[in-house]
Amino acid sequence: MRRLDSLATKSKIGTRSGYICAALGEKCPAYIRIDMDKTSELITVTKLEDSQNCLGTLQVSHGSQRDHDFLVNSLEEEFPNSKETKPKAVQAYLQRRLGIDIPYISAHKAKGAILKETSKAQCHQFQLIHAYVERLVEVDPVAIGVLKTLADEGGEERRSHSMFLAPDAACNTFLTIRKFVAVHRILLKSHLMQILLLAVRMDAEDHLVILAWGICTN
Repeated sequence: MRRLDSLATKSKIGTRSGYICAALGEKCPAYIRIDMDKTSELITVTKLEDSQNCLGTLQVSHGSQRDHDFLVNSLEEEFPNSKETKPKAVQAYLQRRLGIDIPYISAHKAKGAILKETSKAQCHQFQLIHAYVERLVEVDPVAIGVLKTLADEGGEERRSHSMFLAPDAACNTFLTIRKFVAVHRILLKSHLMQILLLAVRMDAEDHLVILAWGICTN
């Protein structure tokens, strides 16, 4: 079952499989069964024993880090989150997919946490591209690589602004195929709002050949 480890850990009672409550990090003897409707994908939770001695619940409360993490994990898998997404859409999604109702403020916080983590991941990915271009130019002197950065508040150039790369093989290909170049522009779907540029040509067999690529701000 997806992302239910923050509410319960899988256990077994004799031949009966189920989940044991794990509220606040302390195991509780209350066993529950989790069933999922394949048509509506609605999750139904049924208690198998009444000896629950904790406050564990599927209702998300204010200020609970455990429940907040559960919401973030549930939304990260499939929910199409963006700056335009409304907290009410988050509430509707969780009600439809998991059968749980959450407060508006909890939906707002979960959405913000996902956007923040997504932003960090995207920045890290662009840093890796920057390092890749630097390394390629270092080991391949014939390659054409251009990197432009923006200075931070301290005057140090750290933030990547734009880049252009034409590997050695592409430079040699340029001399042997038809003298026609097309440039294709693709808007990258990230909060950085950058554009991927592809310089392409056709070879003698009408195959598309990428000669160079670059990334610049929109």
